[in-house]
Amino acid sequence: MLSELDLKRGQKVLEIGSGSGYVLALISEIVGGEISGLEIIPELAEQSRENLRDYKNVEIFKKSGLQGFLKKFPFDRILVSAAVRELPEELLAQLNEKGILVIPQGSRFEQEIVVIQRRGNEFVIKREFPGFVFVPFVNKD
Repeated sequence: MLSELDLKRGQKVLEIGSGSGYVLALISEIVGGEISGLEIIPELAEQSRENLRDYKNVEIFKKSGLQGFLKKFPFDRILVSAAVRELPEELLAQLNEKGILVIPQGSRFEQEIVVIQRRGNEFVIKREFPGFVFVPFVNKD
């Protein structure tokens, strides 16, 4: 999923479902730009803050991410680490021009990772990788 984000130095990145912060740390090392993580489970959000306390460019917020993150958008890259049934238009709208969204999509037990890029007002599916099962997206604060 990280390789499909095509991360570059200085990008602004959002991870939704950031868990303990491991992927945020990897993204921070690659990008060095402004990184935001959204995690709805309070204990994981707190653990992530503790794990990433030395990363000055990473912020963790305890909230659902289905609506994206209006406080910080637009983003160059958005990574979603939980599965959705339908692609959330709110997330697509928060991408910069040529921004990329990587997200698992599908039913509870059969999903594919979808890579989408914004090109003007169009959203183009660049790749799809079948055969995955992620935790379902939780949408309550």
